[in-house]
Amino acid sequence: MKKEPDQAKSNDKKDWTPENFVPAFTAALTKSAWDKPFRDRLIKSPDDAKNAVAEEGNINIPPEIVIVFHEHVSNDNYQVLHLPPFDENGKEKYEYEEHLDCCYNRFLIPRDGKFQNLTVSPVATGQPAPSGTGGKKSWTPDNAREAFSQALTEAAHNGAFRKRLTDSIDSAKQAVSDIANIDIPKGVVIVFHEGKYNDNYHVFYLPDFEEAKPDDPHETHEYKKHFQAAYHVW
Repeated sequence: MKKEPDQAKSNDKKDWTPENFVPAFTAALTKSAWDKPFRDRLIKSPDDAKNAVAEEGNINIPPEIVIVFHEHVSNDNYQVLHLPPFDENGKEKYEYEEHLDCCYNRFLIPRDGKFQNLTVSPVATGQPAPSGTGGKKSWTPDNAREAFSQALTEAAHNGAFRKRLTDSIDSAKQAVSDIANIDIPKGVVIVFHEGKYNDNYHVFYLPDFEEAKPDDPHETHEYKKHFQAAYHVW
């Protein structure tokens, strides 16, 4: 039977192996440094990033793979955390700092009590939440730390809540908001994953941008240099 064009193209794609996905990520990072529309696709959403990497690397990416790109090596809009061990009878409290994988210096406490990168929502300024938030806490570093600690502690013994944290990025964000009664701005991306190291999760910061043409010489931006979570790349 003759293959349809789309089917033939899919079958020609590379398998998702380290030998193939490392150069795919390097290709995507390199292109993002000079092609603004492509860069915008990488940071628009994890699904858009996944599609862009699949196209640039000509690679099939399994559904369980999560890919996140963000601007700046340190970015407090992006919170990636590994979950504690599960024990439905457990009573231990788990702290945010112990489970944060990236994407900023967890030991640097902003002197003004505000997050540094986020500018998309009034609640990021540390001011009282506006009336439309229903009295929820505002998104400040102290409130966010407590919210994440609450979520981690609940996830250690509540299987249904834990599943909400790992089902999707949107589901995780809503679960944290619900348990801590906190208003989380639109620009915040929250990722929880099982295990301290998990090779289904790939988080990168983008290289600096300098517009160029496709035929111009381009500096190669390597996967290892820009990788931040959630496993050992060595």
